[in-house]
Amino acid sequence: SGTGPVTIGNTSAGAVSVTSGTTVALASTNNTFSITSGTGTINVGADSTAHTLNVGNTTGATAVNVNSGSGGVTVTTATSGNFDVNSAGTVQLDAAGNMLLNSSAGTINIGNNAVAQNMNIGTGAAARVITIGNATGATAVDINAGSAGFNVSTATSGNVDFTSAGTIQMDATGNMLL
Repeated sequence: SGTGPVTIGNTSAGAVSVTSGTTVALASTNNTFSITSGTGTINVGADSTAHTLNVGNTTGATAVNVNSGSGGVTVTTATSGNFDVNSAGTVQLDAAGNMLLNSSAGTINIGNNAVAQNMNIGTGAAARVITIGNATGATAVDINAGSAGFNVSTATSGNVDFTSAGTIQMDATGNMLL
């Protein structure tokens, strides 16, 4: 105790263990708190007991930063555990390389909550080719619209092309204007 530092260490090849039958609190008031292990792995809650791990808090300007080198960042849930990201502000995903969103055992839903907000895809001011669907097997692209309709438009002299190896069919319950 006192005002000086407290060091728990082991100069031999053995491990250092701190155990308690109750809460173990490690704290640093208004100073940096570091846990380092050289090139060794740092495990937190890695035993075979179910845990809830909390990092950070929602007080004021609290921030949680996760940084990684070339080894990347992996988040894994086992069995039926969900991976939820909730924000009172914007959730932004950005990559210098490809961005992939896949599911091996379920439907991929985007904008499937019953919330009346617009969705933008490829609306940044850059020339892009936006591809939806593929021509493999029985793949289909189904576009549905409510009473506001469905609009296809091009700027300046762009063409609208419909190409099919089969029949191009257009039906209307009202007038069809071409």
